Amino acid sequence: MCLRAPGRLEAVAAKIDQALGGLLARALHDERFTGEAGKVFMLHTLGRFPAARIAVVGMGDRNTLTLDRHRLAAAAVSRAAQDRKLNRLAFAPFQHPAMEPIEVAAVRTEGALLGTYAFTKYRKDKSHNLDVDLLAANRAEATAVEAGRRRGQVIAEAVNYARDLVNEPANVLSPDALAAEARRIMRGTK
Repeated sequence: MCLRAPGRLEAVAAKIDQALGGLLARALHDERFTGEAGKVFMLHTLGRFPAARIAVVGMGDRNTLTLDRHRLAAAAVSRAAQDRKLNRLAFAPFQHPAMEPIEVAAVRTEGALLGTYAFTKYRKDKSHNLDVDLLAANRAEATAVEAGRRRGQVIAEAVNYARDLVNEPANVLSPDALAAEARRIMRGTK
């Protein structure tokens, strides 16, 4: 969601606020939410909206917005949703003249998957899974969003696989075992 200026909602956020009868804007004002990068605010919709909660995540100044800030914001809101044991998170469409929907979808997916990573191989209690949806503004954008989601997922899964390898104890992943794993991964490539 976007804040044009502190307390002033725009685009999708304004439409959601209208559906909630101004509840979102009042809550953001009461909490003094400024849109600072990485800050997350969650609001129960009290049955006034199809979603049970609305999350607003700060992304800093819109005029200097970068794809990396999208990635960091997606990580922050995904961690907040995971901490609250929510099962599903949907990102509203985001349109910016300098950013392609495919790129935004890719970095949002990366951020969500990288931000909620946990090495749980040796734990009895596994981490909570969170399903993430990326919504498109229209059918034409949906194809680009899906392609971006797939690209971001591949990148994040590769990074998280490397994290898994790094987190293995030395008695499990010895240098020889790491070399064997590298050969296994590269099998069939040129």
